[in-house]
Amino acid sequence: MIGGQPGIRRVTDAIYVPLGGPGHWGVYDGGREIGGANANAGGGLDEAAFGERLPATDERTHLYLGPMSAHFGHFVTDVIARLWPLVTWHGERPKLLYHGPSGLNQWRVHGFISLILARFGLEIDDLVCHDAPHRIPNLVVPEPCFRHGRAHQEYATLCRHVGRPFWRDDEVDTEDRPIFLSKLKLSAGSMHKPADEEALVEELKRRGVEIVFPEELSFPDQVALLARRRTIMGIAGSALHTSLFSAPGRRIIALNYWEKINANFPVIDRLNGNAAFYYVPSTTQYVKGGDYLLRWTIERPAAAAVELMERAHDFATIDARDSAEDEARDRRARSLAGRAESVRRTLGRCLRSIASLLRRGRWAG
Repeated sequence: MIGGQPGIRRVTDAIYVPLGGPGHWGVYDGGREIGGANANAGGGLDEAAFGERLPATDERTHLYLGPMSAHFGHFVTDVIARLWPLVTWHGERPKLLYHGPSGLNQWRVHGFISLILARFGLEIDDLVCHDAPHRIPNLVVPEPCFRHGRAHQEYATLCRHVGRPFWRDDEVDTEDRPIFLSKLKLSAGSMHKPADEEALVEELKRRGVEIVFPEELSFPDQVALLARRRTIMGIAGSALHTSLFSAPGRRIIALNYWEKINANFPVIDRLNGNAAFYYVPSTTQYVKGGDYLLRWTIERPAAAAVELMERAHDFATIDARDSAEDEARDRRARSLAGRAESVRRTLGRCLRSIASLLRRGRWAG
């Protein structure tokens, strides 16, 4: 957590250099890059190279967003992190200057962008991007209130301002049936996805869990759903970031693809007062490439479902249960039988990797 308010800079006659140059993209004042979004722009800018006829935007204040993204998780953690001044903004609303592909229709198809901007009295047409260098007569450059694994309190205030109309106090924790946020319908090109989630989902359904596909719900519906349910389960991903827009104190149990959790998750959990537990299947395997950056397995998915449900039904004892299981696991690992089992698992993984390589013809000839 970062103390103090993020910095904010107001600039007259800044220069905007788009992606693709000339030179390093960014926003500049006196030849120095001030947006902080492009780490390669530290060498400065030769303003004389643009000549005297650099086109200018209108006089309306422009607020700099940094790089624009339509990916929900990156939009939430990166793009809106510069919107915090708008929570207490007075006077005419600014235009939102960004770096990225130009053309506004690409942003209209993502409903959550329009909904979030509307909370500040803005719309898609207030977004601004240029294909050529421009002079910006009035530019506001806020520091982001959230960076990977670090956050100002303004980030929580910002997200609560956005999400508050979408959930009701009298509905918080009124539904006991757990939900599971599934990645089964996640579109190709995303970061990571389990290869065998179907079996896990079927077992959870059999045990009474409601399976939810975030891609099929609007942003307000997701916020309201997380507020109503007492227990939220799922695969760790950006759908869990929605908790910060919902009621405080969400109870979360999630599966992660490896033993280290992305630092954004515990930061968001702390900001919202969530009680969150993240687990990795002990025999996880990984495959790179394909439609996702990483595919991973949930071996013994039925057993994983049982463990998830036992924790969901007795949430208050999770810490004690995990400590006892960790201690028992450590004792077994130190035993002769445990060391032998570790050797067998390692040998099995090696043999499976060799078989996979042979199937793909890597060792042909």
